[in-house]
Amino acid sequence: MYWHVKNKDDLVQLVGDEVWNEIGLVDPDAVGWRAAVTSMVFGLRDMCTRHPWLVQAFGSYLLYGPAKARYDDHCLAVGAGFTPAEADQVAAGVFTFVRLDSPAADFGAAPEDSFTHGLSTLLDGYEDQLATRQAGAAVRRGCPSRCRTEFSRPSGRCRRPPWAQSA
Repeated sequence: MYWHVKNKDDLVQLVGDEVWNEIGLVDPDAVGWRAAVTSMVFGLRDMCTRHPWLVQAFGSYLLYGPAKARYDDHCLAVGAGFTPAEADQVAAGVFTFVRLDSPAADFGAAPEDSFTHGLSTLLDGYEDQLATRQAGAAVRRGCPSRCRTEFSRPSGRCRRPPWAQSA
């Protein structure tokens, strides 16, 4: 076996990348943001269920290659509306949720509706963040303390600390 692959570590990394191709990636423009994320999450969960060794490998190996890059790029594309950093946080939050639910996490099998409920609650929170961002973008204006910055959120608070605001 090791004639084509140098050692076990290389084999785990190669196969660990290849399994990411098992996840179907749907176009968020065609089905909507939430449906695209839901499809990706269930694909990720199914992949982790089929390959429980993979969840353990996440802690020991840097599993990154073309297939994982394809998945990550799609995660960021589905996260349109979020800043790049927020889209990365959303992807990491969803990934962690799925990983903790996988059979390899060894927490026992939760009913399917528990997973669906948890995912729905998680996505509701992200959707609320998007709605708040979109509503806030419509009403942004200059800081009342004339420091010439925009509000950090629709609450109307300047993002500069009080000691740095001009009078």
